[in-house]
Amino acid sequence: MMPAQANRNVDFHKGLLFILLTKSELTLVEQSSLENFPQEITDDDLVKYFILSNTDMEQLPVVTQSYNRLGFAVQLCALRFLGFFPKNLLKTPPVILDFLANQLKIKTTNFNRYESKKSTHRSHRRYVIKYLKFKKLNICSRKNIAQWLEDRAMEHENTVFLIRLLCEKLLQEKIVRPGITTIEPMIAKARSKTWNKTYRIVCPIIKKNRSFIDDLLNSDEDKDNQFSWIKSSPVANSSNAIIETLERIEFLKMKGVYKWDLSKINPNRLKFLFDYGKRLSKYKLRRMPTRKRYSIAIVLLKMTIEKNVDDVIEQFDRNISDKHSSARRSLDDFIKDVSRSTNEKIWLLRKVGKIILDKNIKDSNIRKSIYKDMTIKQFRCAIEDCDRVIRPKDDNYFDFFSKFFSDIRKYSPRFLSALHFRSNIANNPILKNINFIKKYNRQGDQEELLNDAPLDAIPKQWKEYVIPEEGKINYRYYEMCTLWELRGAIRSGNIWVENSRKFTDPESYLISKNQWPSVKREFLKMVNLPENFSNQLEKKKKELADLLCAAALI
Repeated sequence: MMPAQANRNVDFHKGLLFILLTKSELTLVEQSSLENFPQEITDDDLVKYFILSNTDMEQLPVVTQSYNRLGFAVQLCALRFLGFFPKNLLKTPPVILDFLANQLKIKTTNFNRYESKKSTHRSHRRYVIKYLKFKKLNICSRKNIAQWLEDRAMEHENTVFLIRLLCEKLLQEKIVRPGITTIEPMIAKARSKTWNKTYRIVCPIIKKNRSFIDDLLNSDEDKDNQFSWIKSSPVANSSNAIIETLERIEFLKMKGVYKWDLSKINPNRLKFLFDYGKRLSKYKLRRMPTRKRYSIAIVLLKMTIEKNVDDVIEQFDRNISDKHSSARRSLDDFIKDVSRSTNEKIWLLRKVGKIILDKNIKDSNIRKSIYKDMTIKQFRCAIEDCDRVIRPKDDNYFDFFSKFFSDIRKYSPRFLSALHFRSNIANNPILKNINFIKKYNRQGDQEELLNDAPLDAIPKQWKEYVIPEEGKINYRYYEMCTLWELRGAIRSGNIWVENSRKFTDPESYLISKNQWPSVKREFLKMVNLPENFSNQLEKKKKELADLLCAAALI
């Protein structure tokens, strides 16, 4: 092969590689939507962006063709509305052309001729940029935007969404948005930097746990199932299934995973890495570059323990709810079953009562009169059957619920010890009950401990079962009641669980007080709100008064 030909082949492959690396992730439809006017323009947008003020009218070319005046107006309003100049002005929605033409008192028939005037386009655009006080993306602003974009890329992975965020940011900063071919590489660069930033955050964790992760990913065939077992999800709500989920939690806790602090990584970034890691086998993960491999592994393990905590709480909720529903059904079935026996006891009571109340029968002859129509054996059997039929005074279903105690006890001690329950309510009584149960489980079945059991969390309808007439606490009912109340408290958010995502501290969904001062200005700018809310309140009061006046005139 000749040297010149070899060089051409090298250049060809380099060019092909460049094309593959810079290939757009956007579809043609998405590109078109980002380079032109949206197809649907609302009336509010027309009023806000496309009404030409007197000052706007003064900027229009005076000695020129009508289509040039209309084209200038379209570009002026486009920059004000979109933050960039549409690529193809022939795709301008008719509603915009008609709206502007009516204000200019001209026709739209020859507007297509404006598209061919490229030099006119450029001069109009330069003038519009200066008039609206926009600026182009220079080196300084590009650096600031790149940093802002890197922070957003840590929050969002979707390219189209990041582009739209960037467009809004540029419009807020009054920077003319460059073309898609300029924006996409900026997005790609920001997304690539997120891996480096993620690695820097998790690097201290990697240093302490590298051997554990390597053992997990490089284990031999005999231990091949451990990585899949850690990632597996429960398929049932039975006691045995709950125990299996608890075993995964206990294994990861033993390795110290629950102590890993990933709070500096945005929750959306964590979710993306977790979902990405779940789809990977350990062989694919093992072949990844070092920074990617360890970053994904750390997030995967940390988020896995959170997922398992969420799973086991949901399993517990459904398990105990199913048993609760079954207890209710058992009471209904019992009532139906004993209805005939109950009727027989009423007849017996009626017969005995009449004999006792009959004044003609002497007290010494009452017993003889009772046994005249029945034998002592029949009467004794009837009384013994009452013990089976008789219900507590409130006739509740808790005695049927307590029959599941032995099945619940298979997992409840491990469930309460493996999870860390917290509350934002000071001295939450349910937490006191849980701590007592954990102490009771550690020290064994010691009856004297029950004398110190806290009772503030026991509802009124449970007290007759938890504390019978003799005054001694029935531990079976005590634990069943506590677990049932715990379920309700977790559902309501009164109790939250550490290392959980779904059942975490409700206040964690809010911006923290320490973080708010640093993000306040950016947040208010994003939602288009002023920093001084007193002025905003007065403004809203005036708007309300104007609306009320307008409504009164209708």
